[in-house]
Amino acid sequence: MDLTTAVQTLVLEALQSGYELDRDSITLETDLGDIGFDSLGLTAVVARAESEYGVEFTSEHILRMYQSMLVADLVNAIETGIAESRAAQGS
Repeated sequence: MDLTTAVQTLVLEALQSGYELDRDSITLETDLGDIGFDSLGLTAVVARAESEYGVEFTSEHILRMYQSMLVADLVNAIETGIAESRAAQGS
């Protein structure tokens, strides 16, 4: 499983459980505003991603994530954060 697929799965599962949504009701094209995405939801996604990938996101990464409009945008922001965090760690 490549990083994109793994991050998509992580985000979709975190949002589905955090917002008690049916598996089919959330996709990469779902508008985060439509599901009530807020700072608590972001915290859950960030904590899960940091734990799973052994990285620590900067405040700039988190701001980009919070400014995401669609689930796909959030996935991209998390992937970017993971890549930049790993590069900073020298991994």
